[in-house]
Amino acid sequence: MEQYYEDNFKTLNTSIIISKRTADGKSLGCLINMHEYIEFYYVIKGGVKLFCNGSSQWVYSGDVAFINWCQPHRSLCFLDHTAYYNIQLDLNTLTCGNADLFQTKYVSKLISDMKYFKQLFQGDQTMTNYFRSLTFEFEHRTFTSELIIQSAICNILAYIINSENKHLMQDNCSLSTEASCYAKKVMQYLYGHYQNEITIDHIARHLGISPSYMCRIFKQFTGTTIIEYLNQIRCKRAISFMKEGCSMTQASAFVGYNDYTYFSRIFKKIYGVPPKEFIRNKASLRNDIERFYT
Repeated sequence: MEQYYEDNFKTLNTSIIISKRTADGKSLGCLINMHEYIEFYYVIKGGVKLFCNGSSQWVYSGDVAFINWCQPHRSLCFLDHTAYYNIQLDLNTLTCGNADLFQTKYVSKLISDMKYFKQLFQGDQTMTNYFRSLTFEFEHRTFTSELIIQSAICNILAYIINSENKHLMQDNCSLSTEASCYAKKVMQYLYGHYQNEITIDHIARHLGISPSYMCRIFKQFTGTTIIEYLNQIRCKRAISFMKEGCSMTQASAFVGYNDYTYFSRIFKKIYGVPPKEFIRNKASLRNDIERFYT
């Protein structure tokens, strides 16, 4: 699966990454992805439309969106003049109080009961206050900022766990556990084999299910088709290769495109401009993360 942010955790030697970001109506959303850490969107101005676990919803100013461990998601679009904080927590290294108790009692519950937890907090003053405290300390570093941020994180996680809907039955979920598992396996397969020639029939045989069923549950789970998702992965990885100094032709070949003209057409469909124009704009190749909290 996606390793970029996991690598950031390792490089920065931290369990918390905070970034402040801006966007407008023309800003591109991100590739749908899932990862082994939890993530929050705290919007302070404008709005972002998020797709998560088969449905999309707007997150407006003052709202908080919670994305749990290994939940497929993506940002779809933004309102003009949007500003938001993105907070990522590595549950493997994060501790609040007793480390063993935190991992065995609370982290395991977040993962095992993830479908029961509230994911969008709208007009929730308690949650908003937690994030105001967290982001204030992020912006105004003091000697005690690390402690206050850790405390805010613990309060946020406790608040989410207490929001668990004990009356929500599994049958009410948009997808069965089995279907969700297959959709995730398709994503994992695409990430592991995007450089090779891939067909729908080959993936279906690999998973032991019918192509039509596989395509249906994948579209329901991710909001996109398998081929569209594969093209998104390839184009995103091509950008990484070009940032490392590869030519556009080399980059397209490295990610599985034998025909550069076809690659350029797909790239333009996803990013709105051809590769040559995209890499000419150096700002487009910059990571939009302003600062990391370590």
